[in-house]
Amino acid sequence: MKTITLFLLCITLTTAAASAKDYHLMTTQLRGAPASCTPAKFPVVYVLLFSNENGFPVPLVYTKFDSEDMRLDLRNLVGHGIALGGVLHFDPQPDLEFPTSAQIQSLTDYCKTLGITLVVSGTA
Repeated sequence: MKTITLFLLCITLTTAAASAKDYHLMTTQLRGAPASCTPAKFPVVYVLLFSNENGFPVPLVYTKFDSEDMRLDLRNLVGHGIALGGVLHFDPQPDLEFPTSAQIQSLTDYCKTLGITLVVSGTA
């Protein structure tokens, strides 16, 4: 009986790990030529990419890292796009502004409470 239970548990964990998808949070800049003759200031934005139920990519754009809007969207996506046990990859651009370590730690802790993992790639 214990062997069967252990076997079923292993199958369940394997299935859960296989169904957990990776999602990406990327850093980019808004572009555009200013109408005035002043130098352009290109703000840094954070883009969360995920696929909707039809498989189409949906970008969610935030002007602040670890903002309340980002947290609300992540909470709403867990179970409806981001699977429990999923991984959120933060892919910053090396030449753009990098969030503070406190912001990254705060979002990492928040993701843990949601049952997902934040992984920072290419740390500056």
